[in-house]
Amino acid sequence: MKVGLWLSSISLLISSVACQPKHEQKENSSAHKTTPIEQRDKYRFEERNIHVSRGQLVYLPVYSNVKLMNQERDLLLTVNVTVRNTDLEHAIEVSRVDYYDENGNLIKKYLDQTYEIPAMGSKTFVVDETDKSGGIGANFLIEWDADTLISEPMIEAVMLGIAGSQGFAFSENGKVLSNH
Repeated sequence: MKVGLWLSSISLLISSVACQPKHEQKENSSAHKTTPIEQRDKYRFEERNIHVSRGQLVYLPVYSNVKLMNQERDLLLTVNVTVRNTDLEHAIEVSRVDYYDENGNLIKKYLDQTYEIPAMGSKTFVVDETDKSGGIGANFLIEWDADTLISEPMIEAVMLGIAGSQGFAFSENGKVLSNH
C-alpha cells in the first residue's frame, strides 16, 4: 500500500510539472533568471524582430557617375550618404566614413574625429556631382559604435542626377561586414 501511494505521488508530481506551460517551467528553473533589463531588451528587440548591435563596420556601394548611350557619355551624380540612428534612446558614435574609388583606393576621409548621432538623429555626407573620382564602382566604409546594445542604424546612399530634362534617382543600402 505504501509503495502504491508513493508511486501515485511521484506520478502526480511528474504530470503536474509536465503540464506546466513552458514559460512557467523556465521561470521556476534555477538555471538562469532574467533581469528586468534583459526582459525589456528581449521585448524591444527579439520579439519585434529588430536587428541589434554594439557597433559595426558597414560597406556601402555608391555611384559617382554611370555610363549612358553605349558608354559614350557619363551621367554625373550627386551622392548623399546618410547614417540614421534608429534607436529611440541611445546615441551612436561614428568613427569612420571613408570614400574609396572603384579600384579600392582611398579618396577621402570624411571624419577627423568621431561624430555623435543622437537617438533618432542622422548625419549626411555628400559627394558633389562634379566629383567623378570614385567611378561606377565607388564605395564607402562606415564604422559606428554604441555604449550598449541598440537597434542597428540605417546606412544608405541616394544618388541623384539630371540628363537633359530627365532626373535620375536611386538608392543603395549598406552591408554589414563585421559586428563589434
